[in-house]
Amino acid sequence: MEDFAMLYSILVANGPVFAAALIGIVVALVWWPKAPLPAKLVLVACVLEMLLTGLSAWMSGWYVPHMVREGNTMQGIRTIVTAISVCASVLRAVLFGLLIWAAFAGRDAAHPTPR
Repeated sequence: MEDFAMLYSILVANGPVFAAALIGIVVALVWWPKAPLPAKLVLVACVLEMLLTGLSAWMSGWYVPHMVREGNTMQGIRTIVTAISVCASVLRAVLFGLLIWAAFAGRDAAHPTPR
């Protein structure tokens, strides 16, 4: 039961990220008819961010304590956690890139106004 308490505390700590992603999903669905490409990019980024945050909470709150109890060495656990953290960081960078792309997708090039 204490495994779940740790997991819940990590999820609560990540509550603002979940809330922002959920708001992003709602905004993307509302704007879908007017701007389908940016809405699709935001939707994908927000859903993946929610999954990534949940996976990180699971790893910190359940997986690592479970591996310690199973008798794995700290060096082995550290290696796995480092690899997963690097992958998560790269994925977060990709998600951030999707949001930047969404900000500018579908916009026409600005033409100078004649004087």
